[in-house]
Amino acid sequence: MFIDKEWKKETSKIPNSPEEEKQKNYVLYFVIGIATVAAFVAIYLMKDPIQKSLTDVVNGQPGHGEKMATSTPSLPIDIGSGDESQYAIGTSTQSIKAEDLTFGHFYDKPKNDFKSAINTYDLPLNIKVDVTNYYEISRKINLDPYIDDLNKNGFAVMDAPANLNKGDFFTTYKYLLDSDIPVALTEDFLFYYYQNTLKQVFKEIEKNAFYENVWDINKKLYDISLARYKKSLTEMGNVNDPALEGERSELAFFAVSLKLLAPIENQINTKENFTDDTKFTQQESETYSFEMPDYLQNDVNAEVDLIRKGSQKTKSPVLLFQRNYNDFSVPITYKNNAKLNNFYLTLKWLNTVFPLYYRSNDCPNCLLDKEDWVINMVAAGNIAKDFYENQELKNQWAIIYKFLSFFSGLRSDLTYLNYYTSYSDVFGKDYNVQNIFSRENKNRDLNISRLQDRLMQFKFLDLEGGLSRTDANDRPKLGMRILQEAYWPNTYLLNQLAGKDMISDNVAEMKNSTTACQDRYAVNFYRCNGFSYDILNLVYPVSSSGKYFYNNTDYTNYDSRVNNLRNEISKFDVFTWNNNIYWMTLDIARSLVADDHSDRPVYARSASWTEKRDYNTFLGAWTNLHLPDDFFVSYYDSKDSNLGTFHQCNKYNYIEPNINFVEDMIARNNMLVKMLTILETNKKTSTASAALKELNKKLAQVLEISKKELNNQQLNDDDCKFINDIIKQIVEERGAKEFTLKFNNGLSDRLVKESIEGVKLLAEVYQYDGHKALIIGPVFNFKEN
Repeated sequence: MFIDKEWKKETSKIPNSPEEEKQKNYVLYFVIGIATVAAFVAIYLMKDPIQKSLTDVVNGQPGHGEKMATSTPSLPIDIGSGDESQYAIGTSTQSIKAEDLTFGHFYDKPKNDFKSAINTYDLPLNIKVDVTNYYEISRKINLDPYIDDLNKNGFAVMDAPANLNKGDFFTTYKYLLDSDIPVALTEDFLFYYYQNTLKQVFKEIEKNAFYENVWDINKKLYDISLARYKKSLTEMGNVNDPALEGERSELAFFAVSLKLLAPIENQINTKENFTDDTKFTQQESETYSFEMPDYLQNDVNAEVDLIRKGSQKTKSPVLLFQRNYNDFSVPITYKNNAKLNNFYLTLKWLNTVFPLYYRSNDCPNCLLDKEDWVINMVAAGNIAKDFYENQELKNQWAIIYKFLSFFSGLRSDLTYLNYYTSYSDVFGKDYNVQNIFSRENKNRDLNISRLQDRLMQFKFLDLEGGLSRTDANDRPKLGMRILQEAYWPNTYLLNQLAGKDMISDNVAEMKNSTTACQDRYAVNFYRCNGFSYDILNLVYPVSSSGKYFYNNTDYTNYDSRVNNLRNEISKFDVFTWNNNIYWMTLDIARSLVADDHSDRPVYARSASWTEKRDYNTFLGAWTNLHLPDDFFVSYYDSKDSNLGTFHQCNKYNYIEPNINFVEDMIARNNMLVKMLTILETNKKTSTASAALKELNKKLAQVLEISKKELNNQQLNDDDCKFINDIIKQIVEERGAKEFTLKFNNGLSDRLVKESIEGVKLLAEVYQYDGHKALIIGPVFNFKEN
């Protein structure tokens, strides 16, 4: 406060009347109030400026449009409280709009100030002399081919025994425990364990939170469209009118959604005293049902039947264009649960496009002729308005959209928000779809053209899957989708690293290259597709002496193309890296490779470790990202009692110590728990949040043990038991272990398979109680062909 001292001095000499004293106090209070406000403003301005929200840079389409790599949204002001709980979010959440939040809001990058004091040893070794348990292990696993690596580097990556060719992490650990071989809890295992938990958490959210939400959203939109259609039918009669047909099309669209969600007879548990989590209960079968008018029965039931069969290409009875119903094939991990099965089919249905263009000379491959397209556009316009004008629906859908986008990846392109904005901009917020598309409207063609032009103004990043506005092949795909298609950036990134201008004259080496193609009669090869190491090389420059990497990157213009993409990625901020699980995985894996290894055991400090180990971990985790989850349970919960054999803890058991890696996984988990909490998703599925918190407890214990190791402290019985317990699991339902990269660039029809089938074994020598010990643990068996 700045109050004039002379004024105070002079006025203090003169006695004041009660009235004057009161007036003086009012003035003082006023000045104090102004000064206080000014102080708060000054403090506020001294802070980093609150940066523009993501919603302000996305063409007025919060949460669903073009994501700018450099956007840094600010956190709503009512988040945060004095609660010191690890997962405290704050108590005032009612005013938070789901569409304004991103996962990055809740990511606190760990500030690791731990200093390692680990005792080390000198390389090279004479492992047969220096390592206490060498001969004991060599009698159980053939170490002969790897002696040189162990001596030179203190570690070796080995092929697994023949009986573990198809093994997983857990069966490999069981083999090691049964053989009384000291185990290493590897970074690869922890990464796999972490990824698998996130996949199961997502399925839990889908089944127990989003199923009900998707039902509610579709039911409300169905009821709105039913009321509209009944009213129009009463007023107009059953006439051939595009607006009336469009209203019916919208109604039928949501009827299909509800029919797909609703339980069918063989999905209902009819046994009163038997709980079956894979089926609907009797009560659920009553809750998730609805009455459908007779005039919808034929085409809606026909559409649902085609979807459930998922086996042919034919004209859609509801949407009137040809579609491939093979797209509705349900993955086995969803098919085994009735609720997830129906949920999956419904989401695929919501991926349906409402085309932006009709069939013409400019778009001969577009899906609909002009008259059927008008019907489709009426439906799209009504859906956009019905959605936008109901804030409750918007909130529900924004929450679903965010989690689906985070866990499964969604393309960025036109949604109902873009359509509502365009209709409103061209025709006003009170637009009437009937009038716009009526045959009586003399300006109908002009209206159509203006609307299309406005919708084409929305731009979406190629990196986020935005469809081309100039490529004729993409034109039939353009249009509104209530839910965008699944998308990960692989296709875009790898297609950018291919082209006939990328030439190699290394003919001898290129003949069997993964990335090389050759035109007939040509001498040189060109790069027709990318490969796995491109992804790693984009986020962390690969330094490899291996032939495989060199031969697949030895092209003109390769380095310049990579640098262009790196420039795009360099603009990423905390919100972009945490925008979805694809970029989050790459960020964690990138940090793993880029980590300062100087405080790690000596075997992890060499360039050989980076090339043979870190690169493999990165590529294994990237591959696993694309694969379904494994369902595993503790030995003790397994039906196979023979698996419950007690194993005495081996004193040499060890956790690969990587403080930054573990702390970062914990921080990302905290981020997810907080997002579940703030969006109140955990109210419907406490299991998901509980699973993340339980994982964090385990990671916290991993962290504690790792710090002990780096401080040369002996592990106690509890530490040893923890290591045993976390690896004593069995996979009861096994997901696929490979996926295929497809390149849609006109250069090649080649498919590249990425696999983590089976495991490799990692042998490491570490310092234990004044002597050296050899330990073994499974790592990803990454392969590409």
